[in-house]
Amino acid sequence: MTRGGRSWLMPGEGQHEGLSTGKQERRSQWTCCLVVLVVLIVAFVVTGALCLRRSAIHGLQSDLWHAVTGNDSAAVARLLEAGADPNFDLRVSDGLMSPFTYAVGPMLNIAACHGSYEIAKLLLEHGADPNARHPDTGQTPLDCAESTYRGLESDQVIRLLLDHGAEWSACRMPPGDQLQAAARIGDAAGVQQLLPAGAPPNTKGASGDAFSTPLHLAAASNNTEVAEMLLAAGADPNARDQYGHGPLWAAATSGSVEVMGILLEHGADATDFTPETTRDRTYGNLLTWAAERGDIDMARLLLEHDVSPDVPNRNGWTSLHFAVSTGNVEMVRFLLDGGADPNIADNENRTPLDCVWKNHDEMTATLRQHGGRE
Repeated sequence: MTRGGRSWLMPGEGQHEGLSTGKQERRSQWTCCLVVLVVLIVAFVVTGALCLRRSAIHGLQSDLWHAVTGNDSAAVARLLEAGADPNFDLRVSDGLMSPFTYAVGPMLNIAACHGSYEIAKLLLEHGADPNARHPDTGQTPLDCAESTYRGLESDQVIRLLLDHGAEWSACRMPPGDQLQAAARIGDAAGVQQLLPAGAPPNTKGASGDAFSTPLHLAAASNNTEVAEMLLAAGADPNARDQYGHGPLWAAATSGSVEVMGILLEHGADATDFTPETTRDRTYGNLLTWAAERGDIDMARLLLEHDVSPDVPNRNGWTSLHFAVSTGNVEMVRFLLDGGADPNIADNENRTPLDCVWKNHDEMTATLRQHGGRE
């Protein structure tokens, strides 16, 4: 109330206003606390969910890593369908990574190192990068497949990688090694790319004379296109491998008569294969190889290039001895018509007639008709 220009409070009036203000302050404090609590709870829930998701992802990727390293294609397929990422980098320090896996890096690299075609195919079909580099070594899956070469298994993986976009130019291996791999699997496009880029056509790999040249490998795989590319680029048709064999022998042993013809057209020496020039003493020359296998086309090609049918192996056996020993009358007739001596004796003084199977009357008659005697 107001008296004489002054304001007076009635008894208890100020106390009520103070109590009201205190309640409001306490209510505000509780509200703030509640808001903070809600924020903390939400943060905890979100963080927990993220942790659980991260843990689930890590678990999925860890399972995929174990399946890949364990060569379990069924598990790999199942995990990829469940959402595992084939490009996930599992380089962690929790004991999951072995030194080997750390060295080879991405999962596709692991599959390539193992020569695991089915797993590599699954990874590529689910988006694995065919040119992924190991973050430390820089190796690509192609590098891994070649550096741990496992024969046919690795060749299949290399072809698979190339079919899915792998590039030789992304590799870290020397150009000569790339050319050898491309020639071996018959990758004409790769050879065509590598030769102009400076890959040496007569390379023998990192160990020098210990390995075959790309032309040996193309001949052995019966790839005429690659062989012609290499010869046009200056490949030596008479280069020797560690056993003294040339590309012509590589072609002969794989039955590649067409490649043999190409090599001979480019100067390969059909007569330069004897026990004196190679470490192989089983065959006297390429014609004895053809005779034993009954390959008339190969034998004809060699005779046309002046290969003698009478060159002996270490035991004195000639092409005719080999043909008789296999019971191949057609080959025997062909060699006799081509000038083979029917009476040449081996180291134990046995003529081809002495090597005829018992009761093989047709063979005996054929040899006798050409002057053969025991």
